[in-house]
Order: sequence, then C-alpha cells, then structure tokens
Amino acid sequence: MVSSDDGEYYFDPVGLHVQPGDTIRWTIESGSHNVVSYDERIPEGADTFDTEVISEGSHELTFSTEGTYDYYCMPHQSLGMVGRFVVSEPGGPAEGSSPQHGDVPESSAIVEQGSIAYDEFTGSDETATPESTPTDTATAAPDDETTEASGPGFTATGALSAIGAGALLRAYRNRDE
Repeated sequence: MVSSDDGEYYFDPVGLHVQPGDTIRWTIESGSHNVVSYDERIPEGADTFDTEVISEGSHELTFSTEGTYDYYCMPHQSLGMVGRFVVSEPGGPAEGSSPQHGDVPESSAIVEQGSIAYDEFTGSDETATPESTPTDTATAAPDDETTEASGPGFTATGALSAIGAGALLRAYRNRDE
C-alpha cells in the first residue's frame, strides 16, 4: 500500500497480469490492510476472496479462473484503495468500467504491459522519501519468478494513522512452474 503527499491510498502496482495457477502475494510493510474481491466484479465461477486485516506479514492467493478481477482494501476502500488484476485474458463483469470507489487501468493495457505502476497510471511524478525508492514501471522478464513494485511512503497523523496511513503494500507475482 502506498500513500502520496496528498493522502491517497493505493495498491502499487494498480494493475497486474498473471497466468492461471500464479500466486499473487500482497506484503504489508506497515499499517493494517486486507484484500477483498468485489464479488460482482470477478469472473463467473471464480472464488471470492476476503483476507483478514493484518498489520504484518502477507496474503497469498492463487487464481485459476481466467478473467478480470477488481479488489479493494476494506479499511481504505472509501479512500480509493482499489486494484485490478487479469488472469490470462480479460473477461467478466469488471470489463468496461472501474469500481465505484476508485479508478483502475483497462484490462487490455494490463495484459499488454504486464504490470502498471500507480504513478504511471495517474501520471504522477512524485519523488521518493528516504525510506523507499519509487519504481516507474513494474515489469518482469518471462523467466523471473516475482514481480515487485514499490513507491514513496509517507507519515500521517491523527485518524488516518490509526487506520494504517504510511503503510506500504507490495504486490508480487509468483509463477507455479
């Protein structure tokens, strides 16, 4: 999870392309987060997912049903923390629109690029804090086992810090090969 100087919450990368059988890992660096499917925005026949809110560790989920999946972080959904991944080829009810709580890249762009960093998607040109280094794009060669993207962190005060401001969530793609 990444936060901008404007107090935005977002997954980075915001779009990720995987193959059937791939495992996606969301790792918490700080704060408290989870990963929840928009049940009406996943492919028919796909399992819904709703992980626990955790403040350390990671969530790993493996997907085999092809199509487009939209998801969010429950504590930060109203702040626009949404993401999208495509298993193999785009398809399903998420096609052609973004979830109501935030914007996500078009599925065809995700498939074409493999991974879309938040800054690339929004056109942001933020600079990194000393704690982290932004990645302009998140790509991997076909032989790589993981894909990682990270971005600038920040410190917040008040109510936002109580729900996990300043956290960094990294999305990884592992191939079961």
